[in-house]
Amino acid sequence: GYLVLGLLPTRLSSKIVPEYKLIAPTFYLLRLDCLAMHHAIARLHPLPALLLIDGNRFWPYPNIPHQCIVRGDARLAPIAAASVLAKTHRDALMHQLAQGFPGYGWESNVGYPTQAHRQAIQQLGITPHHRHSFRPCTVM
Repeated sequence: GYLVLGLLPTRLSSKIVPEYKLIAPTFYLLRLDCLAMHHAIARLHPLPALLLIDGNRFWPYPNIPHQCIVRGDARLAPIAAASVLAKTHRDALMHQLAQGFPGYGWESNVGYPTQAHRQAIQQLGITPHHRHSFRPCTVM
């Protein structure tokens, strides 16, 4: 069995995101994912003996072995639990943002770039919470 030592939702500032942009979008998103995971791991006390990663890539964290598991949320309960908690945390955050920034549809799109959200960016502009590397934000 697995002992889950901690689940810490981590959010990166939209100001940090452009600093880590690489040329290839796939590597850019991987770098951001790993950066967020490293931030969360650093806040765990005690540190885990093993990191279970949902996916096929991870940048090693110093002195802690890791195991990448493709579709880990469907294969292991601890990863499934972390996935549910992360999505619940993200949805709650998006609902809070929707109250402060009405018109972007964050209460229903929960951060996904729907057509209505893209139109709202054109009509209302970008907010401090938008990822400035998101294509509709770069053309404004």
